[in-house]
Amino acid sequence: MHLLEEIYNRSPIILQNVMISAYGLHLKRERYGGEYARILAELRESEKFSEFKLRQLQEEQFSCLIRDAFNHVPYYRESWKQAGLNPEDITFNSMRQVLPIIAKEDLREHNERFKSELINEHEVIKITTSGTTGKPVTIYTSKSVRQANYAFMTRFLNWSGIHHNEKSVTFAGRTFIPPSQTNPPFWRSNWPNRNYLFSSFHLSPENIPFYIKALEQIQPVYIDSYPSAILAIAKFLIEESIKINLHLKAIVTSSETLYSEHRELIEKAFNTKVVDQYGSAEMAVFVGQCEQGKY
Repeated sequence: MHLLEEIYNRSPIILQNVMISAYGLHLKRERYGGEYARILAELRESEKFSEFKLRQLQEEQFSCLIRDAFNHVPYYRESWKQAGLNPEDITFNSMRQVLPIIAKEDLREHNERFKSELINEHEVIKITTSGTTGKPVTIYTSKSVRQANYAFMTRFLNWSGIHHNEKSVTFAGRTFIPPSQTNPPFWRSNWPNRNYLFSSFHLSPENIPFYIKALEQIQPVYIDSYPSAILAIAKFLIEESIKINLHLKAIVTSSETLYSEHRELIEKAFNTKVVDQYGSAEMAVFVGQCEQGKY
């Protein structure tokens, strides 16, 4: 990995864009193929269910999940048997009271035992969490789970009138601009996804004018950003009395807490709404604001 990073960092910008785009194409096929369309159709149908019908769906899916975990995942099967639990004992209402707590240390020590016996090894995707709240944890998921996660993301974007493949800018927390670079461009292109990755690490009062100019040239349909990154630009725009020439459908925030005063400032500076979402590397949850602003 270090060798690939070194090759990337030493490559000209056009070649870096090619490398990012090649990886972007791989991710696009992985995220939006397979089960994605079917799951998205189900989500669009179920989002208008009554509270009673939604509860029924939750309970049905929860029961299937518990049976699959008991029958096919070694760690759950063994730990639940030790606790004297059968799938019938674990209901949607009783799970908090009866299920044993799993610590991160359990995930680290018994990593392989959390793999379902039904999953083809070719389908397994290895994910390492960011370690925000402690040591990073390696977990396993599948392509279908990743496709489900992006179906949720697409539905969330659709609530703001956005198609997932419309032109976008992402203020990323990953290092894809060599640390030694001191001059623009502080962004790279992911052509298959019509996405431009902007470095959050190079944001400074001296560099923000370059970011503003690039945003105006690209004209994204939406911006996806950590609140802190887009807030830095919003503050600059207001302090310098700059009216940015953008026609955004929305700014999507994630990964950090979005405070109400920061939301107001960003919306004022960019003259668009901010919609917030919360997910995780483990893809165990996806929370997003609907058309009414509710999470």
